[in-house]
Amino acid sequence: MTLLCLSVAAARSNLEVVTASVKGYPEPMTVLIDSGASFNFATKASVARNNALYASALEASKSNTNVSVRLATGSIVSTRKVTIPLSVKFDDF
Repeated sequence: MTLLCLSVAAARSNLEVVTASVKGYPEPMTVLIDSGASFNFATKASVARNNALYASALEASKSNTNVSVRLATGSIVSTRKVTIPLSVKFDDF
């Protein structure tokens, strides 16, 4: 799974949220399930918990490409695109 890092996060209590184990991170992460999303996203604060992985991704993403994303609130944010390959495990899946 490839996640794009977002520095802005929004959540509503009526959204589908689960906890998942992510390879390279000792603590589980909270994951928002959005079946209509074109990509998967993570907050910068979440992925930065593994400094080595995040630093490597920043180095690989030398371009200053931005991506616009519509959040669950309906607002649109623009942020630097940083792609990080992550393995996510939900229970036994």
